Amino acid sequence: MVVPVKPSPKAWMFLEPFTLGMWLATAAVLVYTMFIVWFVEHRSNPDFSCPWNDQLRNALWFTFSSLFLAHREKIQSNYARIVVVVWLFLALVLTQSYTASLTSMLTISRLRPKLLSHAKVGCEDNTFMKKYVQDVLSYKNVCLISDKDQYLRAFETGNISAAFLEIPYAKVYVNRNCRKFSIIGTTYRFGGFGFIFQKGCALAANVSKAILQLSEDKTL
Repeated sequence: MVVPVKPSPKAWMFLEPFTLGMWLATAAVLVYTMFIVWFVEHRSNPDFSCPWNDQLRNALWFTFSSLFLAHREKIQSNYARIVVVVWLFLALVLTQSYTASLTSMLTISRLRPKLLSHAKVGCEDNTFMKKYVQDVLSYKNVCLISDKDQYLRAFETGNISAAFLEIPYAKVYVNRNCRKFSIIGTTYRFGGFGFIFQKGCALAANVSKAILQLSEDKTL
């Protein structure tokens, strides 16, 4: 199955690993942790006992820099330490999940179509392929395409969402359009080509020998 690849928007890709709700929840926990640390520490800790603006600024900077273990302020209260330990554990989980999600998004192209049984797919213009795609793979809306060059036009016009090609043709097609298409899904195998000759004809052995030679010297 050959399908078009949907490139991700590069400018805002760093926001995509988390949903909007997850970003808002993380910001809320950040502000909550900042407030608790400031509330517990601002009376006894000199790092948080400066003027009001500096107190909030230091508390926010402490909470944010703790994501990267770069904070310099010291915590004196045991209650604040408990809050910070919980925050650091949560920050570890968040950063590891974010890194893993962003890495997978950068290395694996996301495929555009989610093919359902009613999706329109293209295949070779012959009875066998049409019946195979319809009866075995259960795609009801099949578009027969006779020329390999027509697949690109069919994709561009939206006439098909995917195409079923034989493996050699699929590889050639993807290599020619490597940034636009990809091969996905299961490789479906069935019987190969059959050559029928009259009984007793020497061509049967000759053709078999020729195909074997082509296969052994890697011409095929």
